[in-house]
Amino acid sequence: ELLIDDKVVGLYTHEQLQNGVNLAGNTKTPQHQQAVTAMQYSKKRAHKAKPLRIFAALEHDVLRKQGVDLSDMNAVKTAMDAAIEKAKKKKSWQHGYFIKLSQAYYRLKPKQKELEKELLQMNQKLFKLCQPVKHRYLLRLKK
Repeated sequence: ELLIDDKVVGLYTHEQLQNGVNLAGNTKTPQHQQAVTAMQYSKKRAHKAKPLRIFAALEHDVLRKQGVDLSDMNAVKTAMDAAIEKAKKKKSWQHGYFIKLSQAYYRLKPKQKELEKELLQMNQKLFKLCQPVKHRYLLRLKK
């Protein structure tokens, strides 16, 4: 039996060991558990980053093209209202898209600095979660 950090992760025959055992698909290893933890945290971080993607999309697709002062929320609303109306007249898919994103933008933009700070902390934690960890391996005869 193979133990990693004192936990049994598999039972292998002499022939399997002689030919080599690939632990990459073994879900019992601490490495796999570390990867799952990192993946779950990465998904949580990606969800938290969604507002920043909304800001970037609207600022790139609409606001900067019109030369809008992004610090002036009234100017932002005026520009977005115009973009929404234009998309509506064209019967464009962007009509609903701009409505939904602009509502999120107005609600979340004042919290941008806070979100960026939180994401920086999450990035640092994710980096730590992904660092290699030393493990103890023990192969012992199963009785």
